[in-house]
Amino acid sequence: MVGLGWNDLTNEYTLPIFKETYFKCLTDYNNQFLIPDNIFLIPVKHTTLDRTSSTFDSYDKFMSSDSNKITVTGSISGQGKSASA
Repeated sequence: MVGLGWNDLTNEYTLPIFKETYFKCLTDYNNQFLIPDNIFLIPVKHTTLDRTSSTFDSYDKFMSSDSNKITVTGSISGQGKSASA
């Protein structure tokens, strides 16, 4: 969030892109962290995690499998409507 960062491509420190003013004394929903005045938070109330695994009897069976595939899924919701792909 707010603070210094590091750019791996240029090997340089990066400066904050948000003002670090706390005049409004905003906190997160758990009242654990102060939030800068020009930042708003949206809580993530529901997450899911899918786990899969495969067992192979030999290295040859592993190499002949589809082990080089990547599956990516995503979803979005807002204003009472949701969509997933």
